Amino acid sequence: METGNVIGLDLSFSCLGGTIPSNSTLFHLHHLQELNLAHNDFSSSQLASTFGQFTNLTHLNISKSGFTGTAPLQISHLSKLLSLDLSYNYDLLIEGHVFEKLLGSLTQLQQLLLDGVNLSSVVPTSFLNISSYITTLTLAGNELQGKFPVDVFRFPWLQKFSLIDNFELEVNFPKSNWSSPLRSLVVSNVNASLGEVPDSIGNLRSLEVLDLSSSNLKGSIPASLGNLTQLFYLQLANNQFSGRLPFSAIFNLTQIESLDFSSNNLEGPLAPHVNGLSRLRELRLYSNFLSGKIPSWLFSLPTLAELWLSNNKLTGPIEQFDEVGPLEWVDLGNNEINGPIPSFSKFVNLTHLDLSSNKLNGIFDLSNLTKLESLSLSNAAVVLSFTNRSNGNYSFPNIGWLNLSSCNLSEFPDVVRNLQALSILDLSYNRIEMIEADMFLKLQSLSYLDLSSNSPLTVRNKSNVDLVLPYLAELNLSSCNISKVPIFLTSQDSLMDLDLSNNLIQGKISEGTTEWGKNIVSINLEKNYLTVAEYYQWTKVEVLNLRSNLLEGPLLVPPHTIHFFLISKNKLIGKIPSSICNSESLEILDLSNNNLSGAIPECLVSGDIKLHLVT
Repeated sequence: METGNVIGLDLSFSCLGGTIPSNSTLFHLHHLQELNLAHNDFSSSQLASTFGQFTNLTHLNISKSGFTGTAPLQISHLSKLLSLDLSYNYDLLIEGHVFEKLLGSLTQLQQLLLDGVNLSSVVPTSFLNISSYITTLTLAGNELQGKFPVDVFRFPWLQKFSLIDNFELEVNFPKSNWSSPLRSLVVSNVNASLGEVPDSIGNLRSLEVLDLSSSNLKGSIPASLGNLTQLFYLQLANNQFSGRLPFSAIFNLTQIESLDFSSNNLEGPLAPHVNGLSRLRELRLYSNFLSGKIPSWLFSLPTLAELWLSNNKLTGPIEQFDEVGPLEWVDLGNNEINGPIPSFSKFVNLTHLDLSSNKLNGIFDLSNLTKLESLSLSNAAVVLSFTNRSNGNYSFPNIGWLNLSSCNLSEFPDVVRNLQALSILDLSYNRIEMIEADMFLKLQSLSYLDLSSNSPLTVRNKSNVDLVLPYLAELNLSSCNISKVPIFLTSQDSLMDLDLSNNLIQGKISEGTTEWGKNIVSINLEKNYLTVAEYYQWTKVEVLNLRSNLLEGPLLVPPHTIHFFLISKNKLIGKIPSSICNSESLEILDLSNNNLSGAIPECLVSGDIKLHLVT
């Protein structure tokens, strides 16, 4: 078979598996110059030493192919390589001496991708021996330790460099004489011992991507970033930057598409106006200490789709805007914004809106927000309203998440009845007095319902509807002052997590009742007036909380599926049954503040269970 003319072989994404033994016919292709085995599954195969026979290779890609074991020294024989991609072979180890030999041999190397490869025994200074022609170097999750050599950032041809998730690696940036053709610089989740970003970073005039997130950086954000006129992605989140944002520099960049300064210690007001940002799509400033008004330009940028300003100290008001941009995501939650709610109905592309935990007031018009998928108005004095449509018949086909907690509502909102896509509904901490079963007839997608802290709340099925909510998994009716279990909700077969704590529920827990869904995993009946527990019909329960009731008589052992059994502060008497030792899954048992007596079963004394027991 003639094989000498095969110079390129691409088997990427070919669903290949198994092993590649050293006698594979693959290694007969001595003239190969390019070999691509990426995105296959050789998870039981080590990187064979015979790969070193491909001495004519210029491009080798075995990324995401599951190679394991220790890389052989023979890979250093591939001296003609221009591109080597070993990334995301998570069980592949390159030992220190092999790595040094490899870098010393590959004198023409331009691209080296090692994300996910174990380099724990590699000395970081080894990277100084890399080819002077290197243009791409990517390192992520390599378990590198020690100090990364600062001169790597000055390599004359380096255009793409990433160093991610090497938590034990100390990184310093050049403080001076830093100029290079870098177009993408990503240093994230490392121990940046430098502390501050030097002004010299502004010399990297070719930068298009800059990501320095989660690197313990401090000090102010350098205004020299405004020199990076080619920048379209800037990510400085999850650091300890302080002071004010250099609006006049960064916020006038004309190419920028994504800005993220979230989770820092930035303070001061937002700029009253900006001149650039004509291409900005994402602006993330959440979790800082920004204050003052919310300027109108934020809502009229021509391409802005996502605006994140939550968890600041913004006081508002929100300035009125005449022109509106294509906003899809607006998060202003957890600020101190006061004043009237502006007309968000103009933003017809909105899919997510969070105005929670502010001091906004007035009428919130939902009429045109037909694309809305999630809405949070909790802790806001607002009134839901429509202007041009019928309240009772109009439906929002996409809303899946609605939070109206602490909105001072006195009745179940009519609009909610028609939200057929609704999955999560929070109406807690309001003044709702009546819940009827027919209010939920169209809510067939509902999986989470929180009606807690509406007191007193009457929950009834006056119309005797046969209500089936096939996806309802979590129900919270705590602190509602209810005395009867609302069977039409608690008996749903899909229900797994039920909270009825701090109510007025009385009587027995006994066999034959129809009050409970058959798949309940966690049930909280704490702080009620239950008197007897004769039978636990929850055959799948893992968490059972019966604390602070009036339970009398002997202790009834919970089902064998139980993990947490909490029944303290009752009036139980007698011995602790030895059969409790058969509960193999039991982790925490609280029997304190009862009238139990007798010997404690041996399994509880041995320490296998985290015992909280006071008799």
